[in-house]
This record gives sequence, C-alpha cells and structure tokens, in this order.
Amino acid sequence: MKSLIFGSNGISRKEMAGESGLDVRTVSGYVEELLKQGLIIEKSAGPVGKGRPSVLYCSNSEKLAFTGIILRARELAYCSCTPAGDIISDGSESFDPESETKLKTIKRILDRIEFLKKEAESEGKINSGIGIAISRWLKPPLSVYDLFSDITEIVERETGIPTFSSTPIDAALYHIRNISRAVRDMIIIHPGIVVELGIMLGGSIPADSREIEKAFSHICVEENGAGCYCGKNGCLEHYASNVSINNILIAELKKDAISETLLFKEGLKRKIPAYVRTAEKVSLVLARGISEICRLYGLKSVNLLAVPEEISDKTVRKLEKLPQFKEKLIACSTFPQIDIARAAALMAAFEVVGNFEKI
Repeated sequence: MKSLIFGSNGISRKEMAGESGLDVRTVSGYVEELLKQGLIIEKSAGPVGKGRPSVLYCSNSEKLAFTGIILRARELAYCSCTPAGDIISDGSESFDPESETKLKTIKRILDRIEFLKKEAESEGKINSGIGIAISRWLKPPLSVYDLFSDITEIVERETGIPTFSSTPIDAALYHIRNISRAVRDMIIIHPGIVVELGIMLGGSIPADSREIEKAFSHICVEENGAGCYCGKNGCLEHYASNVSINNILIAELKKDAISETLLFKEGLKRKIPAYVRTAEKVSLVLARGISEICRLYGLKSVNLLAVPEEISDKTVRKLEKLPQFKEKLIACSTFPQIDIARAAALMAAFEVVGNFEKI
C-alpha cells in the first residue's frame, strides 16, 4: 500500500485494490492504519460527474519528522529531522557504558526521544520513525555484555513508533542516499580500528551486512602478502585499518632511516617519500578490494569516509581506470565526516516513507 500511495499524487481505495489485487476491505484496513499513524492524508478528487467526489490518499511527508540516536563508547547524540534531512533539533551528551546500567541507558534514550518529539510537535510535525545506531564496540563479540541487542524492540514498545537499528557505518549510507536518492546499491568504507564497511542493497541494509563486511576485510589484495588468522594471505584488513596504515608508514620510514613521525596529512603535505609510498600502497589495495566487492554485488556507488585525502584521491583515480568505473557505471565519492545521528534519523525516514516514494 505504501508504494502505491507514496508513489502517487493521490489514489483512491478502489484504485489501490485494482493495482494490488487485494479486496477493497483489506485495502481499507491498511489505509485506516496509515491514517492513524499520520503517514497519509485524505484529499478530494473534485467532482467528476454525478455523486460524491472520490476521496484520494497521498503522502503526509511534509508533516513528518524522524528521530535519530547514536550510542558510542563516549557519546549519546540525538537528532530530529524532516524526511529531506532538514534538522529540527539536535544535541549530544557524554555517555560512559562502564558506569551506566541498561535500564538507565534506555531511560536516557527514551527521554531524548520524548524531547525531540516535543520539538517536532512545536513545528507542527509528527514523530513517525526512530533510527538507532549502536557502535560495534558496545555489542558482542567486542563487548563482554550484550546490553543492546533488544533495544529496537524495547524502544518501539515504549514509544509506539516504528524503530530501526544499525551500526553507525551502515547508518551513514542513508546520508548518502539522501543526496542521491536514485542510488539504492552502494558501499561506504571507513579505515577505523578495523576496516568498516557499510553496504546497502535495494535501498536497505541487508540482514547479513556484518558477514559481508567480514568477507570484505578478508579479500586477498596481495597474493604474497602476510598470513592472516583466517588462513589466507594478503587480506585487506592487514593494509587498510588505521593500525595497519600506521605500521606500513613506520616500515617505509625505516627504509629511509627516519625515526620521527608526523601527522599523516602533514607528511603528505611535505611530500615526504615514505608518506607518499604509504599512500600509494594503501590506495592500491583499497582499489583492489573495492573492485572485487563491486563485482560481487553489482554496486553503483562507492563512498570513502574519513580516509586521508591523498589516499582517497589515489584510490578513486585507480578505480576510475577500471572498466566498470571508467564507463561511469559506478560513482565514487569521499566524505571527511558524516553526522551519524542525522543519518540514523534518515534511516528511519527512508524505511518508513522514502523507500516507497517515486524517484
């Protein structure tokens, strides 16, 4: 029903029944629920011949607001925005998982959601969806305790509002989707403590996204590279995480008998050979890994997050020489940073409304 209503400028119950093949009474049940949620509105079709004018149903997106929450090891950030991404209200506060119980943390989240709901209502908008991004470091196996696996169900039960959850790297994809709405198949890569990969297929995050991320980290990018605990050689994670990039740099500095290290950006700015060689090596393996995952999943957009500029530029140039990129079938973009709380709100917006709208 959503795709029929949100993809039109107005559609009647009879037309919905005809398009969907459902009984009019079944359609009416869906319509009443969407009206109750405030996601759609009624409008008159105007007089057509004799009798009462037909009632049409269309999106109420102009009156909708969405909430985003991100929970990191040191921060709880929150945001309310429109389906287009315009911020209504946002903020952040310190968060220490070591000193917070699950009950206290959930209460804090619910309090922020209630605050944002009131902020949205003050502008005449309805809070229609909640997106929660939880750092991987707060969930097993990286965390000893599993405190947040059921947070989506708890928040939805307590608020009565559709709630969605993901990791921050997956949530970041909705920021990009909001920029290029027609693109529904994409990845984003961030070389953090581990090589983080977010993937979107068909406009949503696949259920096995973490398994895909793990497989990406273990793509062989150096045939005769160092052995990996997975049993293979030359896996990407040994070259593209922050620690790995630093280790490569230290090895290159030793070749030139240099003991002093600079910020990576500063070393590249001065064109110090060891830094330039490191950027070249990392960009080469990144391009190899990206090329392979694009081949496997038929991706249309590749995005690099918080990758040093020289590395990202070199990676993009290498990718653009490959056939599938050279023919402009795949777009490449780089982002210095992304507001993940806003991205989490956009995740809810797309899952509730955006994925059903006509592009």
